[in-house]
Amino acid sequence: MTSPWQLRGLQLDLARQMEPVSRILELIDLSAEVGLTHVQLYLEGRVRLPCFAGPLDGGAYDANELTAIAEHARLRGIELIPVVPALGHADLIVSRPELLHLAEERDGQGRFHATPGTFCPSLPESRQFIETFCRELCALLPGTELHLGCDEAWNLGYCSRCRERADRDGLSSIYIEHVRWLYDLAQRLGRRLWLWDDFLEVFPEALTQLPREILWSHWSYDEAIDPQGIQAHFVNRRRYRWLEQYAQHGAQAVVVPWALAPRNVESLLDHGRRHPAVIGAMLSEWEMAWRGWDERRAVVRAFGALCRNSDQQAAWDEAIAREAPALNATQRLLVKAILRQQREPLSTTLHAFLKGPVSTTQQDREALDELVLATLDPGLAPTSDLVHGVRVAAEMDLLGIGLQRWLQRAYDPRLSADEHPTVHAALARLAETCDRLGQSEDRRLRQQRPACLPQGAIATQMTAPGDLARHASAALKENELSTALLVLRHTLPDAHGLPFVKVELFEDEVWRVIYSGSPKPDPRNPGSLATQGAVVQTRRPQRLRITGGGYGGTTMSWCEIITADARWVLDHLVAQHGPIDQPARLLCDDSLGCRFGDEDILAQLLDTRNPPRNGVCEWTLKLEPGYSSLSEDQ
Repeated sequence: MTSPWQLRGLQLDLARQMEPVSRILELIDLSAEVGLTHVQLYLEGRVRLPCFAGPLDGGAYDANELTAIAEHARLRGIELIPVVPALGHADLIVSRPELLHLAEERDGQGRFHATPGTFCPSLPESRQFIETFCRELCALLPGTELHLGCDEAWNLGYCSRCRERADRDGLSSIYIEHVRWLYDLAQRLGRRLWLWDDFLEVFPEALTQLPREILWSHWSYDEAIDPQGIQAHFVNRRRYRWLEQYAQHGAQAVVVPWALAPRNVESLLDHGRRHPAVIGAMLSEWEMAWRGWDERRAVVRAFGALCRNSDQQAAWDEAIAREAPALNATQRLLVKAILRQQREPLSTTLHAFLKGPVSTTQQDREALDELVLATLDPGLAPTSDLVHGVRVAAEMDLLGIGLQRWLQRAYDPRLSADEHPTVHAALARLAETCDRLGQSEDRRLRQQRPACLPQGAIATQMTAPGDLARHASAALKENELSTALLVLRHTLPDAHGLPFVKVELFEDEVWRVIYSGSPKPDPRNPGSLATQGAVVQTRRPQRLRITGGGYGGTTMSWCEIITADARWVLDHLVAQHGPIDQPARLLCDDSLGCRFGDEDILAQLLDTRNPPRNGVCEWTLKLEPGYSSLSEDQ
């Protein structure tokens, strides 16, 4: 067994889920108890300083609160690391009217969006503000480390000054020069500079041109890290093995798993141990923290044990025993199974539930969820925050799978009239579950964390899927649901690259859009096969036009329209425009694919002048015989 990493920390996302000071102190205590050395405060602009009045929504920590947090951390032997957005993710700062002139998007242009959220690195005023902001914040939060972000700065190069520099010297030169300045700033403040490492994939030459003393935060949220392949974040995920690159260039890194994906915690820590460049680990807690702090205290405990090189099973057993000591062996085993289970976020849009039949993996999860609820029934099992959180997690998982199953049935045009009462009753039960969970968990959040922002997040999150169930139930009763269902299967080469899909139907001499959006999978499984469904009003479709693209393009593998008694599939390609790769593959089966758009993600990201080109195919449709049920045939 090797010695523990010198850096072991917990990151709190206070920018998106602003915790009360009492909660932060409690989590500092927990971090010290489980052997962590650092707590990283992801603040972005959630502070009030002499140079900054705080975000427009008013949610911010003042000097007294930050001083109290710092003193408590000192007493517990925990060092704080503030995270300041010195390039991207600065929307809480540059959205203020008096600071809009510092935004890269001030000219109204951007790669994915034009909303102000990125510091312009070409303006001296930006550097002056960033330095003042960091000095004032570091004076309140003493320490030796400073994280200045620089991740996902997608709009870099879009203002007039940066675009001129990019045309002259290349976009990477702007990034490299800005990071060098940030390194000098950290040195002047007596701090070690930390940065997220994802934009090294956009500018791979930067690693050899930047100071080796920068500590890179290597994040990844995949359930399993592939030692032979995927080890990067986006762009070309199999091209770079960053931890090997750091070792070659004398740089160091910390690995950063996601608390919401415990198997990612296990696999990324194992991956990090294989590389000498890794000197620590930071467990990241991002937005939507309300979905499980009751249960994720156990995740923090297991993370602390895993950082000490504990056996995985022993780490979880130890964590569960501390959080719920009265459970018996069977109950502990079930709690561990739920804690380590991959979570699917509960969607709020109809097409996300029309993504195909419930899989065998989901059926296995249902069986586990039901067993957990029966075994951890309040009348049978000791109560604790962990038990409560695990029960809610199981109910949420059952809810998401149930909505997928029954909304799929409701909108299936082949649903017989005899099945309507069964589907109607199931949807009503799901809507009631949404209301009950939303209200009860919102009350619990307010009681546990009365100053937590945003308030009402749980009830709001649960209202939308409940409304979907209620609407489908009412429409089914009145026979007002769709006459057809579009099924479109695709793979995404880069889930972060704003994939774009539009499907248009030609009928009665008119083209109309039946689906348009940016399908993105769960970030813990980027690039995965996804199926999108859309409700269609049609009886005899004639032609279909598909437009697709985005950064790196979008690959589609199957398309069909299902009516009450027929299936319409693609027949003849009658037109195509823009970049299209092997459109005939859409006529085969879902094991092959046709790429829409340009494949070279990196070239597109570096081109600030031209947006990605979309590919367009137009097809005639042919009719195939109908069949009994959607779930049986897919």
